[in-house]
Amino acid sequence: MFNDTQKLKEILYVNISLEEFLLSMIKDMMETLMKAELTELLKYEKYSPEGHNSGNSRNGFYKRS
Repeated sequence: MFNDTQKLKEILYVNISLEEFLLSMIKDMMETLMKAELTELLKYEKYSPEGHNSGNSRNGFYKRS
């Protein structure tokens, strides 16, 4: 929820358009859903020792622009 509050403050103080705000909220929601989907698919949480050397592990990611 902190992230949502921060984004609302940006809209008020930096004049971010409503469209940009909504797109960023959708992006954050989709990323959260995909992380949850990966956890469900692999059947173990991030950093869990269950996934070590299992042959089906998280390979990581990085931010792209």
